[in-house]
Amino acid sequence: MRKELKNPAKTTCANYGTNGNCLITDLECYVCRELTLEGQEPWRCRWFERAVLPNDSILEAGYRKALANHLGVEMEEDSTRLIKECAMCGKDFKATSNRAKYCHKCRPLHNRELKRKADKEYAKRKRSRSR
Repeated sequence: MRKELKNPAKTTCANYGTNGNCLITDLECYVCRELTLEGQEPWRCRWFERAVLPNDSILEAGYRKALANHLGVEMEEDSTRLIKECAMCGKDFKATSNRAKYCHKCRPLHNRELKRKADKEYAKRKRSRSR
């Protein structure tokens, strides 16, 4: 999760300085620094949560899920309801229905595979009938 957060923090956060420090705290950016050790404060930046994350709903849902796991808190169902993990590639995607299992990149590949299997089965049945 940390890798996905670094790019938006560096490119769209207004408080990210050229030296990698936060302009507000004058410390290393909370979002870009390495994971916190046990017993330390969680890695949260309120500005990042309010200004940068709402631009990408999938990234925001992943961030909220990782933060909840880090804090050991249950999340409300609505915040992650439409964000699912692709069954083929494993990336998070925004589902268009509760039955969606594949992201927009893997869906055509899966449909092609299903069509190939159906065609193969049809040809097999047709061959067995003609004999």
